[in-house]
Amino acid sequence: MLIRLKLTKTHFLKPLIMKKKLLLFTTCCLTALFSFGQVPTSERDALIAFYNATDGANWTDNTSWNTADPVSTWSGVTVEIVAGQDHVTGLVMSNNNLNGTLPLEIGDLLEIREIDLSFHPLLTGSIPATIGNLTFLEALSFWDNNLTGTIPPEMGNLTTLEVLSLEDNLLTGNIPTEFSNLTSMVSFWINGNYFSGDIPDIFSNWTDLFFFSIGNSNLTPGPSNNFTGDLDLSNNTALSLCWVDHTLISSLNIQNGNNSSITNFWYYAIETPNLTCVFVDDVAFSNTTWEETDPGSTFVANVAACEALSISKDTLAQYMSLYPNPTSGILNMKNNSNTTIENVTIINTIGQKVMETQIGNKIDISSLTEGMYFVNVKTLNGEITTFKILKK
Repeated sequence: MLIRLKLTKTHFLKPLIMKKKLLLFTTCCLTALFSFGQVPTSERDALIAFYNATDGANWTDNTSWNTADPVSTWSGVTVEIVAGQDHVTGLVMSNNNLNGTLPLEIGDLLEIREIDLSFHPLLTGSIPATIGNLTFLEALSFWDNNLTGTIPPEMGNLTTLEVLSLEDNLLTGNIPTEFSNLTSMVSFWINGNYFSGDIPDIFSNWTDLFFFSIGNSNLTPGPSNNFTGDLDLSNNTALSLCWVDHTLISSLNIQNGNNSSITNFWYYAIETPNLTCVFVDDVAFSNTTWEETDPGSTFVANVAACEALSISKDTLAQYMSLYPNPTSGILNMKNNSNTTIENVTIINTIGQKVMETQIGNKIDISSLTEGMYFVNVKTLNGEITTFKILKK
């Protein structure tokens, strides 16, 4: 009887012991997966990799980082519930003395919505291709760092991205054609880099595009993108800012039916020597409102007007000349055309008007500092011919 009772107790205790072991195992697994601030260890590990790669010990603010404190308490980190589970959804650390490079592990923050790592002159290296894993990302800012290399085409996977701020780095190459997938884009800033090549025709599906900046736009000398070719933004009806200054594009179409939303400085196209025709909704409105334009470009309403303008300019250039060039003082103008000169305007390399005169055949530029200038010769019928001169 005693033996039977012993066996019976063991029989009933065994399932309880197994349940306790299973519960202990499950608890350990959950602790390993979701400790350190309720987020998966893969996300915590990604943050630690970022901390180590950017000299986190010397950040301006590294409160709670690389400790056992909940990740939600780490400075600059946002943790939110996504589909019933805590995840890292934000990493905002602008002007925080980051020093180093971006680790590949940044691509493991799979639920992140915002990354802002702006204003770090010691943040170098390339943009990791693993950024393309962050398919829920809505805003990405690497503004004013010293990142190099090309934009990884994998970033074309970021179909929820609304804000991309890569301006004022040292990036090269071109805009990936995969960016045609970024149909949620609202704010696009890549000015102040060293991009080059024909700008790709990828923007027609960016129907919510509001800000568009691809030039220099810093009002001071600095890196400029050498984009060439034709830029078509005619399908971007929400466009309210268009900065294409300091580029080599040859035509711009912003005839989108909503040019009235673009105020003066929000159209910025100085230092675009190859830009001849800018297609707009209303030529009179653009001439009156948009002042920050290259003297060699003209607002037109259709292709015929652009072609006529091109022929006219070519003809004038054949009959006008400025000499000597370079010059240290007097600039002589030779006009063998049948047109009368209305005025002459001289522009410096940052788009500032430094001189304007009604004089016909001699211009004294001895008061100007040494450097390159653009001389715009305007005739009575409104035609403008631009010459480059060197003041020595």
